[in-house]
Amino acid sequence: MEVLYFCFLVILGILQTSSIVFSTTYNIGVLINNATLEENVLNAKDDINDNPSLHGLGASSRLNVTVLMLPNDPVQATKDICSHLISKSVYVVITTNAQNSTHSPDIVSYACAFYKIPTIAVQSRNTELSDKNLHPSLLRTVPAYADQARVWADLIRHFKWNKVNLLTSDDYDSRVTYIKFTSWAYKFSIVIERPIMFPAHQKNLTSFLSPLNGTQSKVLLLACSAEDAVTVFRTARALDLTGESYIWITNQQALSSQEGFDLAPQGLLSLRLKDEEKMEGHLRDALMVTANAIGRLQRTHQLNDPPPNSCDEPSGKWTTGDDLYEALVNTTVQGSTGTVTFDPYGDRKTPAYELLNVRENKDGTKFNKEVGVLDGNEAVSVDLKDIIWPGNQTDAPTGVFISNHLRIVTVESKPFVYVVERPASGDCSELDGENGRTQKHLPCTGPSSKFPNTRDHCCKGFCMDLLVKLAEKVNFTYDLHLVEDGNFGSLQRVNGSNIKRWNGLIGEVIEGKADLIVTSLTINNERAQYIEFSKPFKYQGITILVKKNTNKSDLSSFLRPFKPELWLLVLLSVHVVAVILYLLDRFSPFGRYRLAQSNKEETALNLSSAMWFSWGVLLNSGIGEGTPRSFSARVLGMVWAGFAMIIVASYTANLAAFLVLDRPKPVVTGVDDPNLRNPSDLFKYATVAKSSVDAYFRRQVELSSMYTFMEKHNVKTEQEGIEKVKNGELKAFIWDSPVLFHETSQNCDVSTVGDLFGRSGYGIGMPKGSPWSNEISLAVLHFHESGAMEELESTWIDFGNCQSDSNSPTTLGLQHMLGVFIMVAAGIGAGIVIVILEVLYYKHKGWRKQQQKVIKKTTEQWQEHVQERKHQTGGNENSSRSRSRASKSSKENGVDHLGNGNNPAGFKNPIYDVETSAP
Repeated sequence: MEVLYFCFLVILGILQTSSIVFSTTYNIGVLINNATLEENVLNAKDDINDNPSLHGLGASSRLNVTVLMLPNDPVQATKDICSHLISKSVYVVITTNAQNSTHSPDIVSYACAFYKIPTIAVQSRNTELSDKNLHPSLLRTVPAYADQARVWADLIRHFKWNKVNLLTSDDYDSRVTYIKFTSWAYKFSIVIERPIMFPAHQKNLTSFLSPLNGTQSKVLLLACSAEDAVTVFRTARALDLTGESYIWITNQQALSSQEGFDLAPQGLLSLRLKDEEKMEGHLRDALMVTANAIGRLQRTHQLNDPPPNSCDEPSGKWTTGDDLYEALVNTTVQGSTGTVTFDPYGDRKTPAYELLNVRENKDGTKFNKEVGVLDGNEAVSVDLKDIIWPGNQTDAPTGVFISNHLRIVTVESKPFVYVVERPASGDCSELDGENGRTQKHLPCTGPSSKFPNTRDHCCKGFCMDLLVKLAEKVNFTYDLHLVEDGNFGSLQRVNGSNIKRWNGLIGEVIEGKADLIVTSLTINNERAQYIEFSKPFKYQGITILVKKNTNKSDLSSFLRPFKPELWLLVLLSVHVVAVILYLLDRFSPFGRYRLAQSNKEETALNLSSAMWFSWGVLLNSGIGEGTPRSFSARVLGMVWAGFAMIIVASYTANLAAFLVLDRPKPVVTGVDDPNLRNPSDLFKYATVAKSSVDAYFRRQVELSSMYTFMEKHNVKTEQEGIEKVKNGELKAFIWDSPVLFHETSQNCDVSTVGDLFGRSGYGIGMPKGSPWSNEISLAVLHFHESGAMEELESTWIDFGNCQSDSNSPTTLGLQHMLGVFIMVAAGIGAGIVIVILEVLYYKHKGWRKQQQKVIKKTTEQWQEHVQERKHQTGGNENSSRSRSRASKSSKENGVDHLGNGNNPAGFKNPIYDVETSAP
């Protein structure tokens, strides 16, 4: 009995253990639209339960599936979900589309999301289901229709078409496709030449499709519904847009109706999701994803909280539902339809697509032929030989119509591009040849800060002459316009998002608004990733522009060689030596001596002559007369001459040092100058914002501090930066060397400093894969070899009014020696004043002589009058004559003897008292 009792206990324990192992069951709800699918679902469930570890479930876990037919009525569908699925505490609901309805997954998602129960849709591809605000717990084993935008981009890259036209209707799926393809196109540098969005259900699309006749690209991408595709194909056929030069690529919906398929042009390419119709496979894959996610959460003990079992429970109570949804999104399985993985929106990621080619039978009926597969990982497998292109062609078309009329974009950048006012006649050629130089003025349109009230201008410069030569050499015509935003081009974030786009010149080329960029566009790696460059037409580097730090020269510049005290001593010495010379010559017994064989003595050195001698020796003016006569004075004169020689030689040497060799030091010496490397607010410098130079500093780690500082002070244009250097707002401006070299040749107040750095070149920009690339590069090389580039440089860059400080000797200017000229002018003025005084003095002496003559004559007349009166009164005539002769004799000896007694009439004349001696 004891043995039997022990055996009974062992068997009971085994049974209890077995019941524990198989006790965990997870209910799953499945909604189907076809009764035949129920058996497939149950078989898939059994396969998972038979091999739980193979599908990620634990050994103690099993799936229990409740299959329910999905009704077309949304209200009934909601009731069935509550009464048959949620009531059984399902963890996940898997749903197909109801028959004759594409919106049934919406109803299921709304109902289940209310209780945080994850939903997996296996059939619906509507893009609206990706909106997590409306469907927070929905996943799909199929991609959204808008996912075809990514496949289009892969296909276009495979065929190396760089430019396309995009046609979409404005329904929700097509709008999202438009947005996604635009993003992919920007990433892969695919130019959308003509984006067209037309109203859905529009019956007349002629006005929308007509512009396609004038586009360069002949690749047409169509995203619309089957109804709109019928209208598009009819309109395209009427506008002759379905010929052999055109390439049509459509989304899957466009050919979903028979009428649209029959109207599709032969050679059209379309996409079809691979294994889309394998509903059994999608249901099996959904169960596998569910089992894998539940198994992972079970191992981490995150499924202890059971789901709700009634629709009467409060919403959002089951918090484990969020963890289960995250586990499902992060699940990857190898299923019946390939690798099943999800993106952050819960949509199937990287599915495979079939590439279909529309063919035509002999009887005119059309059919689709699979010509390739796109596996979703940017891998494209296409049999080009098996594709029939429009016009029944077997060779792949280029997808582009090469026009000889190009759209040229430029931006003002002196001396490469100048914008000038257009003449009243509108003919820019009237301005050709101005200033005596050969130059072309081309009509250009667009905004200009110089002429804000008009968009019609004339453009000239180095690049405009180059454009004329290129057009003649390569044989094309062109329209020239200025870039709208005035920028060269840089990558900028769009509305604060993570998406970056090029603006300026680069943006216009990428967006298909221009075919060529002709201006001083720097070639760099960042730009070369998005556009193509020709061979450089001008090699250049980066340099620094500063304002010249000239030494100020005042009127006393010529006195700078000696200090004031030395000048005072020199002046004092001149006069002291002159006085000593005079005294030595005065008191020396040999200061006067007789000339040989002459009784006349030579005049001794007077003080005036001594002064003249002293100044003459000092100024080396030559002494012709008035030299010292005594030996002692001549010894002093020789010593003074030696002193003067030393003083003059020292003055001359120091004058050269001060006025010629005293070069002003520049504000900075180069890019490694401490003022640039360790900037301060008192020393501002900048470059042009969003330019290649700005990008250069941003890329260089060792220049990061300079880049950070310049960001606060950067300018919009190089001309603005140059002007700010001139007026002192900036201490330095960093820019391309040809532009700054030209400025320094024209404006002598500024100069460039330091060695060139960041060497590069200017090139012609064009879209990636441009058919003009090779021809333009060959033309540029030809211009270099023939000397045409040197002619352009001599005409526009290497001419000017200023010489380089480093290549020309320093010479004295008027500002250095102005004081000397003023001193000479003062001497001239002093001489003029003195001669005027001399003339006045001489005239004064002459007037006195004249007065004396008048007095003398008056006196004689008076004497004669007196004598006549005496004679008339009976005086003695003889005695009178005797006195008269005596008087005359006395006058001849210079004396008048007029006594009081000789005036018998008693008349007194005051002029008798006047001194009559000669002056």
